[in-house]
Amino acid sequence: MLLRHAGKLGAKIFEETKVSSLVFESDPATTRPTAAKWTNAQGKSGTIEFDYLVDASGRRGIMSTTYLKNRRINDAFKNIAFWGYWKGCNKYKPGTTRENAPYFESLQGRRPFTSFMNYILTRAVAEDESGWAWFIPLHNDTVSVGVVLHQDIYSRKRKELRENSDDSSLEALYHSTLDNYAPDITALLGEGELQESEDGATVKQASDFSYNAPRHAGPRYRIVGDAGGMPRSPVFRSFSSFPYF
Repeated sequence: MLLRHAGKLGAKIFEETKVSSLVFESDPATTRPTAAKWTNAQGKSGTIEFDYLVDASGRRGIMSTTYLKNRRINDAFKNIAFWGYWKGCNKYKPGTTRENAPYFESLQGRRPFTSFMNYILTRAVAEDESGWAWFIPLHNDTVSVGVVLHQDIYSRKRKELRENSDDSSLEALYHSTLDNYAPDITALLGEGELQESEDGATVKQASDFSYNAPRHAGPRYRIVGDAGGMPRSPVFRSFSSFPYF
């Protein structure tokens, strides 16, 4: 809506067009950008000149990553998400006002069963702080179910899977994580079936790194949105950037 409105007000809009590089007066660190080289989906290319630049290139962040080279990654929020779509699952809180609501669960690690009292007091589980999982009902009886892990934990679990199992695929890690660390969501899955996407994949993956740049402006340019930084927490950031809806 914003794009169409801008067009009605006189803005020139070029869709399916990618900026491949920028041209500066001299040093990108101290002088202003003057033009952009572009290519489009039809195979055409060219150069467009401008007086001012607003870099809204999203996570690519062409100014910060390619020219200023000042993007800083927040190591605490290096996350990996992997998810799939299911059909035929149970509903959350059936028969209540919260029926079919989304459900989120902190991943858990099982404690040793030492006594019945220990089981009662701890329910035999404890949060292992390695990540969290989601269960989000969509349309047509489809449910998005996914897991978010820190990159280091994700890498360690994949390594353990390769060492201890014949199947070290992403799908194997997905099922293993849900089955062993997300008991509530596993119960909600019930007799549901994991669906294949158009490309044949059952489980997809994406990274979600929190980052920032100390400089968001310079001579006749501004850096806005994700091009400049993604400083929010991994939980809330995940909702806006992971394509699981």
